[in-house]
Amino acid sequence: KEISRRVGATDELLAYGAKYPPKVQFTMLCCDTICATKYVGNGKHEETFKFGKEFEEILPPGTVVKTVIKKESDSKWTRTSTGKDFVLQFVMEAKGNKIEICANIGDIKGSMVLERITECCA
Repeated sequence: KEISRRVGATDELLAYGAKYPPKVQFTMLCCDTICATKYVGNGKHEETFKFGKEFEEILPPGTVVKTVIKKESDSKWTRTSTGKDFVLQFVMEAKGNKIEICANIGDIKGSMVLERITECCA
């Protein structure tokens, strides 16, 4: 929650996320290009990115950041998102049917585990 608050999430947005847990579907378009389709409640947002190339991203609170995602290995990605007054860093690692995510923004640290689902979203 603290990381979400630091990038601008309100209590209302956090409550909505708790009621409608977000889902992300990753589609490999080619060896270095990914389409990430994000779903929260009835909302859907797609973004396409290339490993190692900066792209503009809008975080759920509406905060605009410049993001770079790097492929460290077949199972590990790192992500750095730079906003107006913060740098948000993630390490995402696939382990079996789960993705472990560790994040930090300044001295605030957080983690979560995403579980693989076979049918993401409609």
